[in-house]
Amino acid sequence: MPIKLMSMIKANFWKPKQSPIVMGHDIPRVRVTGWGIFWIFTYLVFPVLLLGNMLDLAMQILFGLCVGVWCVLPG
Repeated sequence: MPIKLMSMIKANFWKPKQSPIVMGHDIPRVRVTGWGIFWIFTYLVFPVLLLGNMLDLAMQILFGLCVGVWCVLPG
């Protein structure tokens, strides 16, 4: 019984979906664009990096513990 259920799930889940046709126009599928990547970096990646670096700097100033990336790099 579970094998049949799994094969049914795989058959329906992995089936390629066709693009919808609206009023005779073929609508392209959803994809990540360059602007999407830009906004992901702007709202997710850069703030996390900035916050992490600020916490590392605060640890170094307050406690004398070097835990930041600059401690690993030679220089």
